[in-house]
Amino acid sequence: MDLYLASDLQATHYISLGEMQGLYCNDAYNISNSSAIDFAKHKYQMVWCVDFSVNFGHTIIK
Repeated sequence: MDLYLASDLQATHYISLGEMQGLYCNDAYNISNSSAIDFAKHKYQMVWCVDFSVNFGHTIIK
């Protein structure tokens, strides 16, 4: 499972934050060059199963 910042729920355009570090939502992810990320465009944070291309859950960044 990877953590994505995506422009839609199908992960058409995404930025991978890497493999999930844990299951308890208390982990921190380093977003290198975050000033280049358009958070208005990549407004979905997703748990993405790379092997099956399935969204296992998401939040909306506001």
